[in-house]
Amino acid sequence: MMCGVRNAKAGPKQRILWDSIQPNFGLQVSEKGAKSWYCVAPNRGTGKQTRVCLGRYPATSLADARKAAGAALGAMESRREG
Repeated sequence: MMCGVRNAKAGPKQRILWDSIQPNFGLQVSEKGAKSWYCVAPNRGTGKQTRVCLGRYPATSLADARKAAGAALGAMESRREG
């Protein structure tokens, strides 16, 4: 679980803290300390990743971001199948 969202600190590089509950979902922390929710889905055809920003913390809560990640990942999956 992402219990350290509020305390996540900036580092020398941008990084993503992955969620232990929602797969392919995490909090990106920039070098300057900005925090944004992201989900990432692999594109099986190209081998590249599709990355979707779901909002910024704290304006978007963890619960809302998890719901948005589930919807976004589901939409990406259905596009790949169709």
